[in-house]
Amino acid sequence: MKHKRHFLGTLLVASVLVVSCTQDFIEKNISGQSVQLMAPGNGISTSVATQTFWWNTVSGAEQYDLQIVQGTFSSAIQLVLDTLVTNNKFTHTLLPGSYQWRVKATNNGYSTPYTTYSLKIDTNTNMSTQILVLVAPTNNFWSNTLANTFKWDSIVGATSYRLQIINQSNSTIVIDTTVKREPITLTVADGKYTWQVRAQNASTNSPYALYTLGVDTTTPKVPVQITPRNDSIFTTDRFTLNWSVSSGSLSPITTTLYIYSNPSMSTIIKDTVTSLTSYPDTLATGTYYWRLQSVNAAGNKSGYSTLFSFSTP
Repeated sequence: MKHKRHFLGTLLVASVLVVSCTQDFIEKNISGQSVQLMAPGNGISTSVATQTFWWNTVSGAEQYDLQIVQGTFSSAIQLVLDTLVTNNKFTHTLLPGSYQWRVKATNNGYSTPYTTYSLKIDTNTNMSTQILVLVAPTNNFWSNTLANTFKWDSIVGATSYRLQIINQSNSTIVIDTTVKREPITLTVADGKYTWQVRAQNASTNSPYALYTLGVDTTTPKVPVQITPRNDSIFTTDRFTLNWSVSSGSLSPITTTLYIYSNPSMSTIIKDTVTSLTSYPDTLATGTYYWRLQSVNAAGNKSGYSTLFSFSTP
């Protein structure tokens, strides 16, 4: 019995050591490193309300915790921002005031200390030095509705905003409107557009900030199975499924391939999304059933294709 207990105890210790070593191997200990803040510089005073916060990357870090407060972290007036980002830049628009911002690097096991800088945003009515940040729709977004809501970060000192929507196919301005504030919902036809906004007041304008927006309300056509024909029997366990996809959609199309082990489709074997029109694979001996569905980048879905079957030896 003593030998058995000793063996179990040794096994438990060994297991803990293996888990510990595995964790250390997977997650790098970054607690002794520090994040170097790059911009905006410590203690600067600027009239530019939109700032890109930039820091160096830390080897072994998976994400970065960025915090901004109005006032100081020891005596905060307001928590302005607390976000996790996976890269080393983040753009945010601030109201006039005094701020501190700090960043730490983290992974699943460790984190660095915070590095902290101070920043002051001065009141400024000169829009020409301001950078406007577009919020939604995000850049290169495909929408499946004709009416879309446009949002951006407001800038202190702006009395209005000029929004233009330009058809990329012929460079025609289809909407040109001035509003006091955001958001605003506007309707355009199917197509691909540039939408741009500038802040303005009685004397100055900011540069335009611009994004691309696609609008596609069309439903893709059902994919057409080509080979193998229905009820085909392959001579090896290696097979290739082929089909065709209509190009009638404005936005890019992908196809979802479903393979089932029964005709009632209650047991799914494969569920694969691809931009190709063929799918090679191997399966064990048996009879299988497959169908397809197309979806475009705007999220419009076709109906399902006919359920075909094939067998492998």
